[in-house]
Amino acid sequence: MDHSKEYILEKAGQIRKSKQDFYFSNLYTLTQDPIVVAETEQAIAFAVQDRDVKRVFFSAASPEALTEVLKQMPEKSGIEIMGRTLDERAKQAILDAGYGLFATYLRATNAKLKDTYSSNIPDRFKGIDLDSYVSEPTEEQIDEIRALLYSKFRPLTSHIQTKEELAQQNREKCVLVSVRDGEIVTLLTHFRQGKKLYMEHMINVGESERMHALYFKVLQDAVDDGINYAYTWMRTDNTRAHAFAGRYGLVDDKMRNFVFEKA
Repeated sequence: MDHSKEYILEKAGQIRKSKQDFYFSNLYTLTQDPIVVAETEQAIAFAVQDRDVKRVFFSAASPEALTEVLKQMPEKSGIEIMGRTLDERAKQAILDAGYGLFATYLRATNAKLKDTYSSNIPDRFKGIDLDSYVSEPTEEQIDEIRALLYSKFRPLTSHIQTKEELAQQNREKCVLVSVRDGEIVTLLTHFRQGKKLYMEHMINVGESERMHALYFKVLQDAVDDGINYAYTWMRTDNTRAHAFAGRYGLVDDKMRNFVFEKA
């Protein structure tokens, strides 16, 4: 059976065009070779190895067919579905295939960065010396950063970089840390996508001034370079993170990422 990337995309296109009363998919592009593929007449699903996680993508024209192909996906695999809402029939089909809803994330954005990123800064943070808190990590600190990432985040939801990817991101000056007594206590990774800024991983086990300093410096540098749009993802139940990002004008834009995991 042909399980090439070209075949999978063609099959998914046929399913999308079948004009059934149900259609659901989380497949937008396919750049990696699949490690597992399952299909019926009305559905196709496949898994790819994404760093530490097997991620599953699918296209289906019936809930029953969706359940059937997802049942054949590996244990501990994950599914991500982005959208403002989640189709209840699709959700039930995924649950029936042995997946559980692990978490829901919201996207917070600021499309007027220049005018708003510094408007609501608490008085205690105004005028602090950013350079006294912010530093670029050395190559020798990459392992420490990865250990910190794994201690706070799940690879299923956080897409933790490989050591090589993190080192490259650091060379591109997209990793900032704050060090106290020789130990990294605050971390912020970020990157730019054209004229958009993505605030990626954020960890702080130090004073609140340290997190502000890293966040503010990245936003300030982006504005200085003409970037006026920033976004980040946060769990919907992490109200502390919502409040922190809200200081800098990043607010819920109603986009969600529904993350499922097969137990």
